[in-house]
Amino acid sequence: MTKNLWLKRTLFVIVALALIYICIKIVYRARLEYEVPEDAPNIALTVDDSWLSVFGVSSAAYENAIIRAGGRPVKISTEMMDCLDCTAETAAAFLDANDIQGVLLSGGGDVDPRLYGLETTNVERVMRSRDDFELALIKEAERRHLPILGICRGAQILNVSRGGTLKNIRDNSLLKSIHFNVAGHSVQVDTGSYLAELVGTSNIQKVQSYHGQAVDTPGRGVRVLAHSSEGVKEAIEFTPESFNDSTGWVLAVQWHPELALTDDNQLNIFRELVKRSKVVKRAK
Repeated sequence: MTKNLWLKRTLFVIVALALIYICIKIVYRARLEYEVPEDAPNIALTVDDSWLSVFGVSSAAYENAIIRAGGRPVKISTEMMDCLDCTAETAAAFLDANDIQGVLLSGGGDVDPRLYGLETTNVERVMRSRDDFELALIKEAERRHLPILGICRGAQILNVSRGGTLKNIRDNSLLKSIHFNVAGHSVQVDTGSYLAELVGTSNIQKVQSYHGQAVDTPGRGVRVLAHSSEGVKEAIEFTPESFNDSTGWVLAVQWHPELALTDDNQLNIFRELVKRSKVVKRAK
């Protein structure tokens, strides 16, 4: 085979794969839009900025979870979060323009350790503009009494928003091997807690987990709801008394329930976000 022929065939395969990928995305998007009910609340979704975002894998998983729960995802792109002056007004403008009734903070790169008083060592894919945007978004969403669900990085930035700190589990080889691993691990949910009722158990046998940071010291009004067997904090909530009028709702898990939607109990986490967002929608 000549070099030119090999190059032509390689180029043909690349183009064909690209076209197949584009077609799949178009069909997938059309199917998702068809499944969104008319009364679906609009859920703001911060886009994952990890390496998976290059392929759109993470965003699709979150969108699918929101839609299966009865909501309408409204993505906040990394370009939108890359603002030079991220303020509550910036977040408010997005919430108003898109008539948002709920917020989902997705996974992604590490939160900047300088936000909780540490040096930026042994961290990956820090995007300070995303940190600043999400902190502004959390503040404005709380002011509007919008329900917030955090997943993975979302749990971390929520804790930081209340003055809490994070720990770098990459500094511990055992924790790193367990919590960034396709094999998954178990989670013990506090018996009698709101989360245990939501997922229908106090012992989730297997969750998918891919993270290098985790909640360390809980922030103001932050209550820990679950742990791994190694002691990593796996879920938090903002206590009702920590809100100005006790009507807010903020829940966050360190694992990835959007990757386990065949488990009806894990889907309940998204259903609860959508249910509370519908209350906001009806109140408008």
